[in-house]
Amino acid sequence: PTATQAMLGQLRRVCSVRRSPQRRRMSSTSPSPSSVPVVYGHPVSQPTRAVLWFCRLADVPHRVVEVDVAAGGTRAPEFRAKFPAGLIPAYEEADADDSSGAFRLGEAAAIMTYLADKHGAEQWMPSARDAPRARARVNEYMHSHHGNLRAISSVLFRPTLFTALLKRQWRAPPPLDSDDAKAVRRALRVFEAQLGAAASRYVCSDAAPTIADLLAYSELVQLDVLEYNIAHDYPLTRAYMQRIKELPHYADAHQGLDRVAGYIRHIRSKQESSTAKL
Repeated sequence: PTATQAMLGQLRRVCSVRRSPQRRRMSSTSPSPSSVPVVYGHPVSQPTRAVLWFCRLADVPHRVVEVDVAAGGTRAPEFRAKFPAGLIPAYEEADADDSSGAFRLGEAAAIMTYLADKHGAEQWMPSARDAPRARARVNEYMHSHHGNLRAISSVLFRPTLFTALLKRQWRAPPPLDSDDAKAVRRALRVFEAQLGAAASRYVCSDAAPTIADLLAYSELVQLDVLEYNIAHDYPLTRAYMQRIKELPHYADAHQGLDRVAGYIRHIRSKQESSTAKL
């Protein structure tokens, strides 16, 4: 197998995803497979975690199809026929008014916004009619998310995870004060400043979390996986992370990430133990 295939195969084993490109897991509250909307995703995917966590928090009926990225699930013709961008998470629901028989949507922010509006979950996404400014704040954060905290995945988490999967080696991510982590440092400074300027407990509100917080935390939690200590330089962000972690259904939404974190800790411990014996 190629190096990439080997890496993805290891990812499959760590996350316990079967080789089939799509593995269905029925929600315990699902009335029937044919009538319940589907969320396609993978447990390691940051935005997938945000969407699935939201569905539980807002009691949105859904079933999960785990897309086996390792087996090329996002590149499979049947998946691309539904979602040409080939990205997860993705959402699908039956639609009698659509000639194709289904309504489909990509991008976590768009999916959560649609579901919050559809199910009247105004705590998570304020109404455009009743609270247009509060809604604008949530949209402001979500529009900026890819250019800020997403750097935690691309700069820190993904290289460390891929090295652990491909080479079974621990490669320490760069210190936050290094040039390599400049994009992450900038994102954290902006996030810390936003929390401070608003003097709020959450990204967009002091009263309650919104879907913006679920997106933000999906990135920030990876700092814990990599054992970064940010309490000194980013105390507001550290306290914020603890508040979000205390929301209901946290454990269910982060099972896949917890398995990956355990695997990374195992690789690191094994490597450090071998080094100590030299």
